[in-house]
Amino acid sequence: MQELEKILEEIDQEKKNAALSIRHTTGYKAGQIRMAERIEKIIRKHMNDGWIPVEEALPEEDGFYIATMDGEIVDQQEPFTGLAEFENGKWIDDEDDYRCVIAWRPLPEPYRPERSEGK
Repeated sequence: MQELEKILEEIDQEKKNAALSIRHTTGYKAGQIRMAERIEKIIRKHMNDGWIPVEEALPEEDGFYIATMDGEIVDQQEPFTGLAEFENGKWIDDEDDYRCVIAWRPLPEPYRPERSEGK
């Protein structure tokens, strides 16, 4: 992980360098910055094993997601993982919306027996 942190620092420095010279060039530098941001996002996603902190992004589509939630919702000290629903731009619960989701990730693809049989 330390190596990935170093890579992210280098990417961040390259973005800053491109931003400094962006005033004197055309859209090419802006494209470089956007690409660096995409690369950074991919690396961070893999560093977190697919978990996306809610501070970084929220789901783009309504639906169910695997979520790490603050333990307060069930009166416990430690965060826990469960199923959470995202609808109309917020995490919801049967009673009310809650803000205890710390990070989320998409549900995995359903199991398909034909894949495991090598067909």
